[in-house]
Formats: sequence, structure tokens, C-alpha cells
Amino acid sequence: MVVRLKNNEQYNLPKQVQKTLNKYAYVFNPSLVISRENHYLAIRAFCKESNSILALLFVWNDKKEVQEVNLTHYFCSRLKLVKVADPKLFVLEEEVYGTFNSGDAIKGSNSIILFQLDKSLIKNYYECIYSDRIKTEKNWAFFKEKEEMFVLYSLDPLKILKLDKVSENKIFFKNFFCDPTQRLKNHSIGTPLIRVKNGYGFIAHKKLYRKRKRLYLGKMAILKTSGPVVVSVRSIPIIHSFESLLGSKFKFNKNLISCSYFSGLYRYQNKLILGYGINDIDYNIVIVNKKKLWL
Repeated sequence: MVVRLKNNEQYNLPKQVQKTLNKYAYVFNPSLVISRENHYLAIRAFCKESNSILALLFVWNDKKEVQEVNLTHYFCSRLKLVKVADPKLFVLEEEVYGTFNSGDAIKGSNSIILFQLDKSLIKNYYECIYSDRIKTEKNWAFFKEKEEMFVLYSLDPLKILKLDKVSENKIFFKNFFCDPTQRLKNHSIGTPLIRVKNGYGFIAHKKLYRKRKRLYLGKMAILKTSGPVVVSVRSIPIIHSFESLLGSKFKFNKNLISCSYFSGLYRYQNKLILGYGINDIDYNIVIVNKKKLWL
């Protein structure tokens, strides 16, 4: 059994946003949230003129009044980064946050950035510091318990970090929980977390390998924080379509077979808004019944 999303109900973006995105050759990996009657979309787009992948932010209200921020230009100019990769949005206590990494580390280590939004205004941003990190970090999933901030850091093994201190534009994290007996091999964190009963739901990525090349599938996961900390993953894969599993001729990443890359998850009334990229060249934003994904 496989959950296919291609024919699900579409989430319709404002015409102005669609018109802007249509200017780019490839658009992928959307992350959408709604807070206080404002809609926020982070997405990646390939710009032919600069021959680079940009991270873009769109914010609009119920009147479809759209504001746009080029996250790549904003953060690269302020933090001297080369890239703004994998931007993802989430809501903590009605406040909108975003996170991204600065791409694969070539020299030294890459950066994980956490930022806070007030509509299109970037209120605060912090570089996330963790002493036991690996050279190239990808996705951290942030959450709050009793007004304290935590990070789901790893699924292999299951590891959670806790905010230690904040100093100017740096936020330091320390080890909080690690269970070396809980190991989800070849799984990584995909979407941000959403609150569910007894914990948090998210979509993890299951990686399949063939001759050093990777294929990404989605798997619905639950991080239980009430009682013993446990992560569980549903066995049924989530994909765009069977056709998409074959991949595309054009690839930014030559080591990629194909991917349904899950970048956005938001609870909307009794349903979920799910954003994902299709083989790094296209995107989809769908509205899904919670029960279809095990929530």
C-alpha cells in the first residue's frame, strides 16, 4: 500500500504568487503555514539569470495582498552565506518561525539558522550552535514544551536538544535526550513538527540506495513526548505518484534517483496542508485528511 498525493485537493496560491513563480524555470520544496489570518510560503526557485537556486518568502492576507522577500539575498548579505537551502516554516505559540541550512559544507561546517517573522518582517535571526554537531547539518525540527525550546536533532539515533542560552545572534543548544537503542536507519527529518496527541507529528524521509544514488520517500512519524520519549514511523510510504518515482532527466543532484521531498506540514482545521517538492524541479501543495496520514 502507498499513499499517493498527486490527485488530492490542491491548495490554491494567490494569482500574484503563481505569476511570480512562473517566471522561474524550476520551483520546488514549498513550506506553508497560516497564522493570525496571514499566509506564509517559503519555497525554492532556480533563477537562470544568476544560475542559482533562490529561497523566496511570500506573505499574504485574506485580501490576497502579497509581499515578497528574497531570503537568499537577505541572509547572504547579512551573514556572508553562500546559500540559503531548505527553508521551512512552522508556528510556535502562534508565532511564525523559519529555519534553513547554508548547504553542504566545503570548508569547515555549514550553518543552521533560525529566524522569526512578523508578516514579511524578519524580526530576529540566530545561528544555531551545538558542540557535537556534524560537518553538514540539514534539518532541525524545533518545538516548545512549557515555554522552553527543544530540537528534534536526529532519528538515528533518536536525539533531542534543549536551548541552553542566547547570545546576540547566536543560540546555543545542549544535549537533552538520546536513546541509542532507537535507531531509524536511513531515515531523516523532513517536515517541521505539528502538535498531536501526546507529542508531535512530522513526515520523515526514508532513503533507498542503489549504487550510491538515493531515492526519497515520505513516512508519517510521531514523536511521543508525553511519558517515555519514543519515535514511531508508519510503514506505508507517501509519494507524489508512481510516475514521479522514475525521476526526471534533469537533476540538480546527480546522485538523486528521485524524490518526493516533504518540506511543509501545517494543521488546518481538521485537515493538513502538506507541501513537497517533486524531483527538485516541481512542487505540490495539497490538503489531506489527517486519518489518511495516520493522525
